[in-house]
Amino acid sequence: MAKTFKDHRVFFTADTHFWHAYVTKLRGFIDPMTMNDAVINAWNQVVKPSDTVFHLGDFCFSGTAKSLDILDRLNGRIHLVKGNHDQGMGRRVRDRFVSVQDYLELDMIRDGKKTRVVLMHYPLREWNHHHDGSLHLHGHTHGNMKSLGRSMDVGIDACGGVPVLFDDVAPGLASRDIHVISHHAPKAG
Repeated sequence: MAKTFKDHRVFFTADTHFWHAYVTKLRGFIDPMTMNDAVINAWNQVVKPSDTVFHLGDFCFSGTAKSLDILDRLNGRIHLVKGNHDQGMGRRVRDRFVSVQDYLELDMIRDGKKTRVVLMHYPLREWNHHHDGSLHLHGHTHGNMKSLGRSMDVGIDACGGVPVLFDDVAPGLASRDIHVISHHAPKAG
């Protein structure tokens, strides 16, 4: 059963990699603390405390205390769709997210119209109801892979360093052609 969101600011992001030394170097920061501060400041510039954020994996590379400190500093009600680097996350950290799962489907209501959105850390070639025009948001690729059809990498490296607002990306995604691989044919408009 998909969660439904209507008349609410909903953001998506992925691959923050807080405290990850290797990603710190790739992003050109001098140390993880400097990168953490920059990512948190950019996040809080666009996300209000009352907003909802779906983080699509690879949240933090640290122990419990440092992870909790990061969560304390971020605006929004944050849901986590786990990535490959979130699998060992402790219970105290998991419990601080609104929800934690490996895969999630949402029904987003915009202008009275429902759009199914499939969320996973990894990019999918096909996803539930893709042939009906559903959208797929993911992370993992750090902007290094071309999106297929109505899919999008929402990781901070692919989206200018900030979470993206659904209302800003949905129209562009919905206007893309439906990419058909299997026997499913797009339904007539």
